[in-house]
Amino acid sequence: MTPPSIIKDSLMIQMFICFFIFLHCIKSYLQYFFTTCMVFISG
Repeated sequence: MTPPSIIKDSLMIQMFICFFIFLHCIKSYLQYFFTTCMVFISG
């Protein structure tokens, strides 16, 4: 059996990775949305 602390640490790492990927996706989406709006306003 692995110690509970190891399981907790790996779970925290997985959550951190998921959160980081989620933030990256949101950032890319907002960048795309902002660029589209700027083009729409300029054009």
